[in-house]
This record gives sequence, structure tokens and C-alpha cells, in this order.
Amino acid sequence: MCLTDVTYFLQVYLASWFGTEVAVKILIVGHVASASEAQRALSLSAPIMQKLEAEASLLASLRHPHVVNFLGICHEPPCIVTEFCARGSLCDLLAAARSDPEVAAQLSWRRRLTMAADAAVGMLYLHSRSSPAPIIHRDLKSPNLLVDANWSVKVTAALRESFARRSCVAIPGIALHRCINPVPTDFNLSKILEDTTHSTSMAAMNPRWLAPEVMRGGRATKASDVYSFGIVLWELLTWQLPFGPANPWHLVAHVLAGGRLDVHPIDALPGPDTAAFGGGGLEGYLALMRCCWAQAPEQRPGFQQVVQELRALLKLAPPEQQ
Repeated sequence: MCLTDVTYFLQVYLASWFGTEVAVKILIVGHVASASEAQRALSLSAPIMQKLEAEASLLASLRHPHVVNFLGICHEPPCIVTEFCARGSLCDLLAAARSDPEVAAQLSWRRRLTMAADAAVGMLYLHSRSSPAPIIHRDLKSPNLLVDANWSVKVTAALRESFARRSCVAIPGIALHRCINPVPTDFNLSKILEDTTHSTSMAAMNPRWLAPEVMRGGRATKASDVYSFGIVLWELLTWQLPFGPANPWHLVAHVLAGGRLDVHPIDALPGPDTAAFGGGGLEGYLALMRCCWAQAPEQRPGFQQVVQELRALLKLAPPEQQ
């Protein structure tokens, strides 16, 4: 199957599973689909489904407050069932804050630092796994960080490695309610398809969050995940999409040459209490961000250090306004 001229989307539904709200992500082929077009869901070949089941078994073994809870998969149509995070992705939340004063007013520095620490703790859990091996995310970015109703951030595990197949449980009792949003998929369903058809390329990856050594064709590592997290810290700082509408190839050349995202003066940064966070707090945040996206992988901190520094910065954050 050739993927070059085909677009894949995750049609995401809010569903009910024995009275609990869940997200059901169905892989659909073609243009953006409406909720009535579920018949275009892919029928996956046996080798692809076997790989999906193997990765689903690993996902099912992950249990952490800051990793999205994976519930199961279904074969027909091919879909993944996870916990539902009511506030959507961090990317969507920051986009809303740019245009909605009520959302913006809730993104204090204390909240932003807590959200960053949540994501870092989730990544520390993945990197600290010992069996079968530490988990390298490979696709850490704000669209893959989900925010629940209580503002807790959870990492969605977009994995690309194959592991030994274990038992995998299909999920009965699901009733679809409504489509949440059709999105071009970066989730691991599409990555499994890419891997199986040998069509993965730089063009298939989003370079906004990609570490320079991975851009050069190197393997993803814990350090490349930390680089991606540094870009997420910039997003929490500015509420902007990294590199805006930049041409991907120009972006790659810029990063490979050591270029990074611009940081605006404090009076140009968003947030209800950014001025009060200035000085040592903001300087510490910027220093951590720049360490995370250092050009040399060995100069980047591990997530244990990132968590410690974010928690230290929380002590410098202005108190929440009542």
C-alpha cells in the first residue's frame, strides 16, 4: 500500500464506555471526514494489525497520572480507545488563550509551570521504564500533550518501536456520542502504517519540535525528547506555534545551523501575571528552556533535572489571584 498520495485522519469521537466518557480515535483514509463518513475507516492488513496489537499491549501497561490512560483497541473499524481529556491538547488550549480573554486569564505562571511539570513527570516515567526498555517518545509536542478538566497535563504515547506481542483486549460496550474533531494524524496508527510500508521520511515528520541530530537522520533518544520539551516550554512562554508559517526546509536549515526560536521582551509576553514573574523566575525558566534545546545532546538535562528545576521555579511564581 502506497501512502504517498493518501491522507490519514484520526476521527476522534467522544464516547461512552459503561457510563464513562472516553475518546475513540478511528483511523480514516481520504479527506477530512464528517461523523457520518465512518465507512471510510481503514481495513488494516494482518501484519499492520499485528503490529498495532503489539504496541497496544505496551500502551496498556503504562499507568501513570501524567500519561494518557490507554483502554484498548478495536479491529473493525481500527480505532484506539483512551481516557477523555476535556480541555483538549495543550496546542489547542494555547490557541484558545490567544483569542479568548477568559482562557488567557486562567494561564497564570503558576498554572503554566504546573502543566510543564506534569508533562515532564510523565516523560520521566516513560524514560525510567526498565521493562522491556526505557520508552523514547519520538513525537513529543504540544498536540500530543492533553489537558483534563482539572488542568492536569498527560502525555500521549506515540510510540514507533515493536515489542513482543502480548494479549490485547478489545473494548466492548462503547457507544459513540459525537465527533470531537477530525485531525491529520500523528498518532502511532499512522506511524505503524509508515513503518510497515517503509515510507517514513523527513517530509512525513513535523520538524517544529524535532531535534537537530534527528533531522540529520540520527536515532531518537532521551536527549531528543528533552529537546522537543524545550520547544514546548517556548510554547507555554509565548502561546504561539513554533516557527509560525516557516517553510519546513528553511526551518530545518535554521535549526541545523544552531538557530532557535526568538524570545520577546517581557512586556511582549502573554499572561495575566508575566510582569510579576519577571526577574529571577523568568530568567530561570528561559535558562532551562535553552538548556533543553541545546545543540549538543549531551548538554541537555534529563527529565529528572527538568522536574526539579520546574518545581523550584514554582516557588518563585506569583500567587494565584482570587
